[in-house]
Amino acid sequence: MSFSPRSPGSSVTQDSATTVFTCFSTSLLLLVTGMSISPVAVTVTNSRSLRELDIELMKRLSPRVNVIPVIGKADSLTPAELAESKKLIMEDIEHYRIPVYNFPYDIEEDDEDTVEENAELRGLMPFAIVGSEDVVEVGGRVTRARQYPWGLVEVDNPRHSDFLAIRSALLHSHLADLKEITHDFLYENYRCEKLSKGIEGGATAYVHSYQKTIPDPLTDIINSDSSLAPEDLANQSVRLKEEQLRREEEKLKEIELKVQKEINEKRQELLARESQLREIEARMHREQSAALTDVDSTEAGAGLA
Repeated sequence: MSFSPRSPGSSVTQDSATTVFTCFSTSLLLLVTGMSISPVAVTVTNSRSLRELDIELMKRLSPRVNVIPVIGKADSLTPAELAESKKLIMEDIEHYRIPVYNFPYDIEEDDEDTVEENAELRGLMPFAIVGSEDVVEVGGRVTRARQYPWGLVEVDNPRHSDFLAIRSALLHSHLADLKEITHDFLYENYRCEKLSKGIEGGATAYVHSYQKTIPDPLTDIINSDSSLAPEDLANQSVRLKEEQLRREEEKLKEIELKVQKEINEKRQELLARESQLREIEARMHREQSAALTDVDSTEAGAGLA
């Protein structure tokens, strides 16, 4: 799917931390944060559940970026319709096993505030978003809102939109976690996939190019000497075929050894990185133990004094 951010019905806003492209005609909203992370939010507008296009798009994006589902133009739905839409969309995501960023937490390891915050954000998914370029004054303060005959829909009002919650998560509370997932999992999976395809493709191309350089023995025999007897011609052709097969087997063994060597080098690289991480962890543990010992010694000295 492609779209132009400056097409009719779209808006572009920029600041130092984030760029938000919104195109209502394609029901797609991308939030690109920084240079090393691309959290993506797929919007579903005027639909009670995920469409086939939404499902396919989210499945294709999820191996590359963090996917966060949102509902665009949420002010076009009544509270009951919005609640029903959220329920159906999350059921579709679970049914089609679409990997989305669901604000993970561990009750046993994470602190109470983190668990409560992530549980609240997870309960808001998909986020109901309302956008506006109109600035109005409400109660002595200036805010972005949509003006309707029956009243205002404020973009920054939590009762009207989940915009504040998702903005805070993307640009503040969960920015480090999103970057970590992008770098440690998404990028590494993409890198391993490309490396494996490159090795396999290079070996196949090498074999094909080598085979093209080998002339057909039977054709060479016929062209070089057409006076041989049929029996001698057949015997010589068989010998040359056997020699050709032997050379091809040797070449394939060389290629196999080369590929195996590259795989072993990559494995050694991963083991070295794992060893470095363990050393860093051990050093941090020693430093922490030393700091605790110093504190205990200081407290003991103070008590004796």
